[in-house]
Amino acid sequence: MIDFQPNETVIVSARKHWLVFMLESAGLILGTLLPIVGTIVMRVSNPDFVQYTLGIQAFYHVVIFITAAWWLGMFMAFAAMFTNYYLDILIVTNQRVIDVEQLGLFARDVTSAPLQNIEDVKVEIVGILPSLLDFGNLHIQTAAAMREIVIYGIHHPNKVRDAVIAAHTKTIPRIPDAL
Repeated sequence: MIDFQPNETVIVSARKHWLVFMLESAGLILGTLLPIVGTIVMRVSNPDFVQYTLGIQAFYHVVIFITAAWWLGMFMAFAAMFTNYYLDILIVTNQRVIDVEQLGLFARDVTSAPLQNIEDVKVEIVGILPSLLDFGNLHIQTAAAMREIVIYGIHHPNKVRDAVIAAHTKTIPRIPDAL
């Protein structure tokens, strides 16, 4: 997936915070309840429809089939979202910063910026929950064609920023003091 250069070592790697993933998948989690709620509503609102049209036994078989198919679709969507979450990663090495963004099951965007090209690193934490749980957005400004790398919802953004700045400082040659 990522080819490291000779003598390149990983300093830190970071992913999105777990709460970001849970908030993104909250709709799917609530969607799993939809067949159960739909069945209850249909039974309560019009019980004669079920009894005379389909028959009780056939109705339950149809409901079980539709519910199982719905849950299978929800599980597949959840697995795709988890794969996207798990494969999104920021890696800081002693030579460069690598941002791997999983766009879909079979699409990936890998951005790499040498540490020498980094101009600015900014952390953006907005809100009470991100402040308490220590997650936020990390902006890495570079001098390359792609001017900025943005990682949303990263866990411990200040620690990652400090690691990027420390690695950047080590790569810049020191200028001797003038006499």
